[in-house]
Amino acid sequence: MDHNRTDLGPFQWSTVLFLLSLVILAKLVIWVACGACANDWSWISAFHKWDSYWYGNIAVQGYQNPLVSQDGSYQSDFAFFPAYPMLASGISSLFHLSVPWAMELLSIPIAFFCLCGAWLFISQNGANARQGTLTFLLWPFSIFLFVHYSDALYIALLLWALAALKCKQDFLATICLALLVVTRPNGIFFIPVVLLFIVHQEAQGRGTPLFLNPVAWRRIFHVLLCPALSFSAWCVVLWRLVGDPFAFNTAQTGWGRELSWPWQGFFASGDFATQFESWYTLVLIAGTTWYWRRLAWPYRIWLVLGILGPLLSGSVDSMTRFALSFIPLIMMVSTDLERSKRPYLMYAVFISLQLFCLCLWALYHPLMA
Repeated sequence: MDHNRTDLGPFQWSTVLFLLSLVILAKLVIWVACGACANDWSWISAFHKWDSYWYGNIAVQGYQNPLVSQDGSYQSDFAFFPAYPMLASGISSLFHLSVPWAMELLSIPIAFFCLCGAWLFISQNGANARQGTLTFLLWPFSIFLFVHYSDALYIALLLWALAALKCKQDFLATICLALLVVTRPNGIFFIPVVLLFIVHQEAQGRGTPLFLNPVAWRRIFHVLLCPALSFSAWCVVLWRLVGDPFAFNTAQTGWGRELSWPWQGFFASGDFATQFESWYTLVLIAGTTWYWRRLAWPYRIWLVLGILGPLLSGSVDSMTRFALSFIPLIMMVSTDLERSKRPYLMYAVFISLQLFCLCLWALYHPLMA
């Protein structure tokens, strides 16, 4: 990959309006799909389903006991990280809104922030920013960027952190990472990618090994200090609440996740959701393998950890959502589609999958949980 752009903007007004219009259009499409498929024309209901209720309850009531039941069947809210429900709670109190409406008010700027991060990151890597962002928007299951979930916030923080590191604006990067590690558990797996990114950046054009490069060590310390403190603070809060600093991990048992061999989650049951997620994960693995040689090492590790992390929990559940953060893979697909003489076939597949998942979302299908 080329690495061209080395600043954080500013974005042209035409770009800002283009990205904002994409967000509004996506919201309208989701609302119409829910009305057409489920005859539910409530605006809030179109975006507030499944895990949205968990985030909403945390925003209103805080985290509730028990952590897990004795048989491990209890689904605990301690599995969810605090950044997104805290934002929703703050907006609710500030504007005197119900929590669902506060989450809706948040969803537009967060989705816009996410698309801006994608545009910037893709342009920094020498790819066509408009093409790449549209591919990201059309990527299967991107609906989760616009509903009341934490995915858009997580991906936005991830992309802005890397974009800031690229420009050596380490203060912005460490703030984004500090929020990232308390937004989703996946954020913890992203820290090795940040380390490799800094090492890769500092090694370019230098003959000095990393262990003799004080600049690289200083950057690593400065960038990772805030996320380490942020994550540690969350662990202390959990210890004070339930006596378990890693309660978020303990709670995974009730959600069918526990440490296991990565292949055990594939086709673990015969229901449609598990079968679909298993095949989808295999496609992601095949795509990562196909583009492996064209990716820089930090991006390779990004994809490996993004796939391996959920698989080590013994489940492929939600891999369709997790894959939205595989921006290097999306960027490579976008680049190949731009060079293709007939890209419309693949975009037709993407749009068909989007319509498929929109209908499932409207009908509360378990695949969209």
